[in-house]
Amino acid sequence: MLSGVVGWVAEGDVQVVDLSSAASVSHYKVSNGRLIHYISQNMNLSSALSSLDNGPAPAFLEQGVTYYSYDGHYFYSDYMTMLQDYQNGSRGNSVNPDAPYYNYFQYLPFRSRTGYSADSLNSIINGKVSASSKLRDTGSVMVKYQDAYGVNALLMAGVAANESAWGTSSICMNKNNLFGLNAVDSSPGTSADTYASVEECIRQFAAGYMSGKYLNPNEWRYFGGFLGNKASGINVKYASDPYWGEKAANIAWTLDRLGGSTDSQVYTLGVKGTDAADYTSVNVRSAGNTSSKILYRTGTQPAYSVLILDAEPAAGFYRIQSDAVLSQDRQSISSGREYDFDAMYAYISADYVSVVNTGSASGTTPDVTPEEPDTTPDVTPEEPDTTPDVTPEEPDTTPDVTPEEPDTTPDVTPENNGEDSSMTGAASEEQGNTDMEAADGEKTLVVKNTTPQTAVAGTAVQIKKPAPKTGDVNAAAAWIVLLAVSGTLTASVVYRKRKSC
Repeated sequence: MLSGVVGWVAEGDVQVVDLSSAASVSHYKVSNGRLIHYISQNMNLSSALSSLDNGPAPAFLEQGVTYYSYDGHYFYSDYMTMLQDYQNGSRGNSVNPDAPYYNYFQYLPFRSRTGYSADSLNSIINGKVSASSKLRDTGSVMVKYQDAYGVNALLMAGVAANESAWGTSSICMNKNNLFGLNAVDSSPGTSADTYASVEECIRQFAAGYMSGKYLNPNEWRYFGGFLGNKASGINVKYASDPYWGEKAANIAWTLDRLGGSTDSQVYTLGVKGTDAADYTSVNVRSAGNTSSKILYRTGTQPAYSVLILDAEPAAGFYRIQSDAVLSQDRQSISSGREYDFDAMYAYISADYVSVVNTGSASGTTPDVTPEEPDTTPDVTPEEPDTTPDVTPEEPDTTPDVTPEEPDTTPDVTPENNGEDSSMTGAASEEQGNTDMEAADGEKTLVVKNTTPQTAVAGTAVQIKKPAPKTGDVNAAAAWIVLLAVSGTLTASVVYRKRKSC
C-alpha cells in the first residue's frame, strides 16, 4: 500500500529488506499540536527525505509517539499491527478505528471559496516568495478566476507553489507556466506550454484544467474534486507523485497560517467510503429524493469528499456543492466552464456519507420542501464497479503536468534537508487480482499481475527499476508496505507513467 492504494510490482523489480534492518520508514508525529508526516524514500538513510504539515493533530494522537499509516486516515503505534490489519483488509486495530482522519485542505473540494480578499491573498503570497518570483501579486488573479470558474484560490496557490518551486522554476520564469502545464516527463522544459502572461496561465488552469476536466464527472480524469491522494481526488490522474495532493495541502496550510487561519476548518466536509473496503458508487441527484434526476455518480473510489451546504440532511439527503458545472435548470451537466456557487448544488444520500469536519460556513437552507425520508438505497450499481466510471473512447492527447522541480522549501522543518523526488503510483481505480489497464496519452499501458514473492512478514521493499511493459516509466525509490497473504508477500505499488492532464 502507498498513498491509500494497494497494487502490484514484479518480483524482480523490488529489493526485499527485513523491517528490522531498515534505517527508516515513513511515519507521523505530533509536533507543537500539528500532525507531521515524515516521508522516507531510501531505506538506507536514517532520516526522512521530507516532512509535510497535515494540519492540527487530532485528539486521539499523542505527542511523543511515532505513528504509522499508508493511507493517512488510520494510524498505528505498532508497525506489525498495521501490517496485520492491512493483510486482513481491516483498520480495526488502529488507534482510531471509528474516527478516520482527513487532512482538511487535502480533502476540501475545489468547489469552495477562500475567505481571503484579493488584496489579502496577494499580501500573504508576497510575504512568502522572493522579489523575482512569478507568484508575486497572483493572489488577486486567483481570486478573480475563483469567482468566475469556481476553483478555490488558496488551493490554486498551493498547487502553483508546489509545481513551480514557489514561482522560481525555469519553466515558470521562462514560460509564465506556474502549473507545469504540458511539461511531460520526457522533456519538461521543451514541451511545457508558454503563456503570454502569468494571468493567462492561471485562467487556463482554472477554466480548462480544473473546471473543464478534473472537476467534471463526465471526464475520465475525475476521481473527486479535491486534492486527495492516489486512492481518490485530483492526485489520481494529475500527478505520478503519490504525495502531490498532500504537498499542495501542506502549502495551503502554510499560507493560511500566515493569513491568520481564516480558511481552516470553515466548511463542513462529508466523505463517502470511510471504510477502506467500501467501493460503492453513489448517485448525485438534482433534488433530495430518489425520483429526481441523477446528475452524476461519485465513482467507486473510497475517501470521496463532498462539501455539505446545510447543517443537517433533509429527508435523508445532504445538499452539497456540485463538482459539475450544471445547466440552468440543474437537470444536467453543462459543457461550460463558468461556475455559479449559489445555483450549482446537488444532493446525495446521507446513508453513504459520514461528516468528518463540521465547519462554520454551513447552515443555509435550500428552497426545497423536504419530503419523507426514502429508505431505498441510492446506489447505482449496487455491486462494486470494477471498471472506471468514465472511459474515454479515444485516448486523451493532452500532455502531462509535471513539476520541473520539487518544492524545496518545507513549511515544517524536516528531519534533514533533502529534496522530494517524483514517484510512480498506482494506475487503476480498482485493485485486485485482475490485469489493470489505463489510458495514458496516446498509449494504453497494461500492468500484469505477477506471482507474489515469498518473504518474511514485516519486510519492506525499495523499487529498483521500471517494471516490464512500462518501459518509459522513470525509476523511483519508495517505501512500500508488503501485504502477507497465505504466507507470501505482495508489494503494493503498480508502476505507472504519469497520467495525462
